[in-house]
Amino acid sequence: MNIIVLAVVVSVVFLAIAAAIARSGPGAGGVALFSVVTFFASLCLNSPVLIVQSLLTFVLALVSASFRSPPKVIILESVVAAAIGFGFAGLMGYSEHRNIQALQEQFPLESVAGRLAYEAKSPVSSPLPLSSHVEQRLSQGIKERVVLPDAEPIQVSPKQETEPPSHWPT
Repeated sequence: MNIIVLAVVVSVVFLAIAAAIARSGPGAGGVALFSVVTFFASLCLNSPVLIVQSLLTFVLALVSASFRSPPKVIILESVVAAAIGFGFAGLMGYSEHRNIQALQEQFPLESVAGRLAYEAKSPVSSPLPLSSHVEQRLSQGIKERVVLPDAEPIQVSPKQETEPPSHWPT
């Protein structure tokens, strides 16, 4: 919904600037030049409404310049171009909505509760028993780190592990 409001606001600003240019000295030629600049800006914004609006305004402004149309006609053409731009974007949106509906019918949402039911059915097993050697090492609180397979293990007490070296800033 916010993108529609933004497109309407930008389109109204476009129409106001085009109307001011049409009433000023440059007339239809100025509107055509302004719509070319707006066309490239709308490509950067990736807005179909503004792309179609600026492109149609450019074409209609060139036609108005060749017939030396009064500013009211140029403004009316800009409004028509805006309406066609919003109609084009509405048709694109409707088409995309229909595609999404078709995909939702083809691939409906399904609950995964049935697939996860095996977790509740499996018995909870007790933890595996540890060997006496492992239990002894865990109860001692001393960890061994082996640097290389042929080197002697280094024993580090838990106190040394948690304190930073003395040369570190505190």
